[in-house]
Amino acid sequence: MDNWRARAACRDEGPDLFFPIGTTGPALVQTGQAQAVCRLLSQALGAQAWQESGLGAPTDVDELQRKFTRLEQRDVELTAQLEEARSGLDAARAANRDLTRALNQRN
Repeated sequence: MDNWRARAACRDEGPDLFFPIGTTGPALVQTGQAQAVCRLLSQALGAQAWQESGLGAPTDVDELQRKFTRLEQRDVELTAQLEEARSGLDAARAANRDLTRALNQRN
């Protein structure tokens, strides 16, 4: 399991840093320090999220080709699933028309 605490940007900061008392003097310095830690966290989390999203450019052409192949395969799978769903929907619609027609003929 990843130990996020060991690499956390705020690991050396006390919790009081994030709860300044007042809005002037030392509290302004404390607020600035807290904002600096938050910027570091935001940058680190943003970079990590970007990397994990798979949207970032791969570092080599082979990785790009593998990603392209995976995306093509996923596209084929999703297209097949969509066609299957459409076929099922068409069958359900036909059955509904038949039932409606049968009910209307009974009356």
